[in-house]
Amino acid sequence: MESSPRPVTRRVWRELIAIGLAITTVGCATVGSGPGTPTPTVWDPTAWKPPSPIAVPTMTDEERASRRLADLQEFATLHKIKPKSTPPLERWTLPDDQAVPVSACLRDSGWAAEAGPNGYLQTTVEEAQRTAQKLAQYDCMARFSIDPRFLSQPTQQMYGAVWTYFKDYGIPCLARFDLAPDLPLPTRETFLATNGRWGLYPINAEVPAEVQAVCPQLPPTRAMFGLE
Repeated sequence: MESSPRPVTRRVWRELIAIGLAITTVGCATVGSGPGTPTPTVWDPTAWKPPSPIAVPTMTDEERASRRLADLQEFATLHKIKPKSTPPLERWTLPDDQAVPVSACLRDSGWAAEAGPNGYLQTTVEEAQRTAQKLAQYDCMARFSIDPRFLSQPTQQMYGAVWTYFKDYGIPCLARFDLAPDLPLPTRETFLATNGRWGLYPINAEVPAEVQAVCPQLPPTRAMFGLE
């Protein structure tokens, strides 16, 4: 089974996940459930809230349309495909929920696809059919494109919110399943200074899909930005 690569290098969550794989070992702090660290009684990542509200980045309609086409072209270039046309946008999606409508769209076109945990699209395709499948995926991604406002460079406030998520929710959630990150969480100052170079999931241990669903690698976009 293939987890299709994220097509947009500027995507907030993709960038943060990629950075998390480049782990640093300096400035680490032990994290526990001491004073000031609430421990959830119900493990629901959508119930997590950032320490302070984070505004959705502003962008004009023209900028959003231009970025959408650029992101789609990046996907086409990555997979060496030449779409004959680009379907019109049906609705904007978020980085961690685009896989749901795209997988349904692919299945409607006869391709095996599922929305995996953490927002990744999982597909199964024979090598001889890969180009045709990627063309179909391009069409589906065009119909359900990610809102470019959520593909912007992460701010220091966003990095700080992610650090708080790791400390108060992500690490305790993994511990419930007898899992732990490879390294202690850096101090907040180090995390910000290195643009979030730390990863929640252990690299050499399998994190089951049901655990990923309850303990996402990053906070859900809707929770991060206070979206309904």
